[in-house]
Amino acid sequence: MIYRNFIIRFLFPAVLVLFGVFSSENSAGSNPRIRRICISNGTVTINWYNFSDTCQGVQKILIYGEQPFSSFVLIDSVKNHSLTNYTFLNGSKYLGGFFYIEYLCKCAGLIVSVSDTMRIDSTPPPVTNPDSISVLANGNVVIGWSTKPPKAYADTKSFIINAVKNIYFFPKDTIYRNTGQFGIDTTANANLQQLSYCLAAVDSCDNVSPLGLAHTTSFLSNSQDSCKFTVTLSWSGYKGWRSGVNSYEIFISRDSSKGYSLCGSVTGTTCTIDSLKNDTKYFFFVRAVKDTTIRVTSSSNRISMTTQFQAVMKYVYIKTVSVQNDGIEIDWTTSNNPQVGYFELYRGTNIASLVLIANVSGSGLINGQYSYSDNAVSVSEVWYYYVKTFNTCGHFAGASNKPHSIVLNLKRAGRDKYLSWNPYNLWNGGVLDYSIIRSIADNVHNVNVIGTTTGKVTTFMDEDSFSGYGRPGVCYRVEALENGDSDVYGFSEVSYSNEVCFVDAPIVYIPNAFEPEGPINNL
Repeated sequence: MIYRNFIIRFLFPAVLVLFGVFSSENSAGSNPRIRRICISNGTVTINWYNFSDTCQGVQKILIYGEQPFSSFVLIDSVKNHSLTNYTFLNGSKYLGGFFYIEYLCKCAGLIVSVSDTMRIDSTPPPVTNPDSISVLANGNVVIGWSTKPPKAYADTKSFIINAVKNIYFFPKDTIYRNTGQFGIDTTANANLQQLSYCLAAVDSCDNVSPLGLAHTTSFLSNSQDSCKFTVTLSWSGYKGWRSGVNSYEIFISRDSSKGYSLCGSVTGTTCTIDSLKNDTKYFFFVRAVKDTTIRVTSSSNRISMTTQFQAVMKYVYIKTVSVQNDGIEIDWTTSNNPQVGYFELYRGTNIASLVLIANVSGSGLINGQYSYSDNAVSVSEVWYYYVKTFNTCGHFAGASNKPHSIVLNLKRAGRDKYLSWNPYNLWNGGVLDYSIIRSIADNVHNVNVIGTTTGKVTTFMDEDSFSGYGRPGVCYRVEALENGDSDVYGFSEVSYSNEVCFVDAPIVYIPNAFEPEGPINNL
């Protein structure tokens, strides 16, 4: 009976494959099943599922094989019934042919249990492309893929993730199918550059598929226009989807730990945002959306930036207007001197109608302030000054206060000198006090503070009587001192008035007689 069965299989192997011939003769239970047949460097390994009979055990296992366009022959037999694999050399000639195994069971009449037939598996798994690759917040890259249809991937055991650089690829990780359909490259630094990856599938016989299409991450960068108060995001387009990219979604956050919000969508690879606050840190990333009815996306690297726009100055402040010699010096500063392009300086005797007198470059900063000497005015008149600021973009950036000069007047009554002046105005801290300075032209030029008044008193009388009417003259100035404790900017400045002087006519006594030869009155 055994001989008859063997002859039938020899003549009709296809019938065995299609109809399971002889399965009715196996009183020991279901037939054996081949699991896989692999080949590596000519060595063939046949694996089958464990088979247990219900009779008196297994006498031996027979291994049969056929070469293409030939007939089955007995390759070998083994008596170790616990075996589930068999390996033999020089098996390349069996490529394209079939194999099967027989269990000879020790039942009455020596029952034969015959397996299904199977070819050597030399066919690699399907070429597999990533669904998408995305950059994670820490710069790592996650690569995802699909195993549909399931039948095509039934024998796939793992996927090799390869990094692609130019025309070269470098295996990064192997992900086994039962652990998921994605992998993470923890060595990537996609926050610094765009990266490319492709996949290779591996089946149970270690056949490796050809490499799939490479997918490349989007790489995001930014720039800002401090004059237009805008931030422009630019990125390299996502590559790998055959159908291309449908759109890119832009996400923004002021605190990345609290998540991002969608701020717009574009079809290109740039986006300009004009509604951001100045001097504020923002976080961005873009998300590519695949052109498909099933939403598939890829996220770029994340970037952060602090806006540094040319903003309106917090203050433009004329610190002092002070008479110096025969002119008036104006000193001022701003809250952000490095952003100053230029100033326009205005002047007039009427605060309501000031006229432009000069343009001052923003590069003329000295010790934190700008200065201008106006020598085209009479210091005996009150002059108002005003500064307009323009930033380096040429945009108006703020205007100053409108302070004025101090004009001192002198009246005499006998030996008393009455001094009066207009109050200095528009210091933030106000005037703390006024000092009256007197100078006398003598052999040595003497300058003394002869008195002070509070910031609300603008008159003073010099009662000092001094001899020597032959002196050339006496001059006065007033010094205003700012109340620095009250200045919101912390300044404590001084402003000087014009100088007023007088000269007494000398008293000359002429004798009405003289003695030519005498000791006195001889002229």
